[in-house]
Amino acid sequence: MTPSGKPTLSVCIIARNEADVLRECLDSIQPVADQIIVLDTGSTDNTIAIAEKSGAEVHATAWKNDFSVARNESIQYAKGDWILWIDADEQLTSESIPKVKKCLVGVSCPTAYLVTIRSLKPDGHSYTLSDAHRLFSNHFGIRFSGRIHEQIAPSVSALSGIEKESQIILDHQGYSYSGKKADLKRKRNETLLKKAIKMEPKSAYNHYTMAQHYALYGEYKKAVSCFKKAIHIGGLPPKMTTSLQNTYAETLIRLGKSHEAQKWIEKSLAQFPNQIGAYFLQYTQANKVDSLEGQIKALEAMIEQTWLIKKHGKTLSTDVEIPIRDLEYYLIRTGMKLKEPERVERYAHRLRVRPHLTYREREILGKYFLLMGDWDRAGEQLKKIYYDQPENTTILDLLGLFYLKQKKFSAAIHYYTLFHRLKPEDKAVRRRLAGLYAKTGDVEKAEALLSS
Repeated sequence: MTPSGKPTLSVCIIARNEADVLRECLDSIQPVADQIIVLDTGSTDNTIAIAEKSGAEVHATAWKNDFSVARNESIQYAKGDWILWIDADEQLTSESIPKVKKCLVGVSCPTAYLVTIRSLKPDGHSYTLSDAHRLFSNHFGIRFSGRIHEQIAPSVSALSGIEKESQIILDHQGYSYSGKKADLKRKRNETLLKKAIKMEPKSAYNHYTMAQHYALYGEYKKAVSCFKKAIHIGGLPPKMTTSLQNTYAETLIRLGKSHEAQKWIEKSLAQFPNQIGAYFLQYTQANKVDSLEGQIKALEAMIEQTWLIKKHGKTLSTDVEIPIRDLEYYLIRTGMKLKEPERVERYAHRLRVRPHLTYREREILGKYFLLMGDWDRAGEQLKKIYYDQPENTTILDLLGLFYLKQKKFSAAIHYYTLFHRLKPEDKAVRRRLAGLYAKTGDVEKAEALLSS
């Protein structure tokens, strides 16, 4: 503790050749750390120099092909009342800084907090969520176990400790790597997972993590085999079982086995109905077979569950997160495709009043209100895009249609002319513009356009 009696925090990192990400990690934890420990397992780049420059204590050890061994060595150097363990390719979000500090209180028994891990996918913009006991009380004998995907939960349980929820989030970049670094990580993890299964062949958790690994890298048939072994062995906690059911269903969808996938989606929802992930899988299923009705039902369920989670919290830590405004966007688009725009009207009005609308949001709203004959709101969205992007032919086309539907032919001619200047080869716009000239009595211009 500090002289004022405030509990202290040691942050422990194990690293090897992480020079390209370590500085960002260290910067993110500086506001909460009283001590930073970097255990280097054989770096040949600038990892050690970066750690030392940031004020971290650097220790070295030989890599023994076992993450729990390295983690346990790293926490031996921790002097703080609490330990936060983090990977070099992770960052503590700025919003989590006060939440970490709130957790640092005096405790009389082993205590561990669940932390959400938000992992960036290889596509670079979507995430998967998981959780782990990343923050725990020091000096109670808590230890890591597991060659890979190491945990402290078994140790906390053996010590009759307690587990608590937190709102702390770590952003993880590791699954977004590409090239040589991604290949090395993939091979390392696969080797360790196979060793873990060889040592504990009846561990459902080991087979589940092996299945996740194969699914992550697109080896879906191998993943299915491992999922089946994990399910046969059983014994996983209910929440982990539901996460398994969702990831198994997703893998089956990718293999085109929709009927079988649906069975596991239903099992997941039966066990934990208040989640988003299984409904997202239902949306994926409906999207694959072009079921617009199924898409709308799944999207509406996801919006309902998102509001419930905001109010009551998650029931599944591995649940997906999709911004409500994205769900509203897809609902509006799907309602228009279904030719039932009135069915999604409330979502259009909700999206319209959200701050900082994006181009695609304004475009879909412009199209929606144009379809509904709401000229004021359609014009509001389309004109805002036009002011920012005056050479956007999609918007020029929509503005031409906007005025044409209102029989404001001169204004329609203006926007179609702008379009025609930018894309004179577009025959459809040329014919439409010729028709407008003919309608307004300028037959000469109409004929010139049609003959060009």
